Amino acid sequence: MNNLYIIKCGGHFVGEKPWITPFLSAVKKLVEEGSFIVIVHGGGPQADDLARKLKVPVKKIKGRRVTDLDTLQIVKMTYAGLINTDLVALCVGSGIAAIGISGVNSKLAEVVKRPKKLGIDFGYVGDIKNINKKLLQLLLENGYVPIISSLGVDKSGQVFNINADGLAVHIASSLQAKKLIFISDVEGVKEDKTQGKFLRNLTLSKAKELISKGIISGGMIPKIENSYLALEKGIKKVQILGPLKTQTQWKKAILNHMFGTVIA
Repeated sequence: MNNLYIIKCGGHFVGEKPWITPFLSAVKKLVEEGSFIVIVHGGGPQADDLARKLKVPVKKIKGRRVTDLDTLQIVKMTYAGLINTDLVALCVGSGIAAIGISGVNSKLAEVVKRPKKLGIDFGYVGDIKNINKKLLQLLLENGYVPIISSLGVDKSGQVFNINADGLAVHIASSLQAKKLIFISDVEGVKEDKTQGKFLRNLTLSKAKELISKGIISGGMIPKIENSYLALEKGIKKVQILGPLKTQTQWKKAILNHMFGTVIA
């Protein structure tokens, strides 16, 4: 599948219908023209919101969620329930043959519990060990667009919270996708904090330099780290995109690397 694109959508993006309508219109057009699309989504903001409503404490260490048993119930309800169902419904309404699944389905994402690091136990957080690519190939070859929420399962059947960016990387590597795209609430990687200019192209060496200077910081660092991993696993290009306004812009971004920052 030389024309396969793995697209990871952040929680901020999937919660905004004005952004997602032209995006799904572009996905529909691309599939009709012979491309294959897999969409992976997170849902951190929505999980935080539900946790607050249920009065469950939200604990994060360096931006990474600690998932105790109560929090695991929340992420299952949010990722595989609320967000996945609504996103699939939006796809269906746009004329896309979408199938909503999580990494639990047929061990799509088989994981092991993340080991303690520096004395930190992240709880029910899993590290991916294997991707069931046959399941995805079956869906893609029959014209479906998989919409995948970021949950995994171990050999015993225990469900785990997994990082959505990492899940997208492993799926892209397993299927040898043409490109991996991260859609976030920012337009790309900035060259300079003061000028606000976004880089069109970024090498790994330049990215490391910008991280060391503090220009790349916060939530962008894990995306860069996952971009490193994707390139190491054989993905040719990784693109970091912000929300676009039209179907034409989305098509140009996905097919021709227009907009955002391309890391290669």
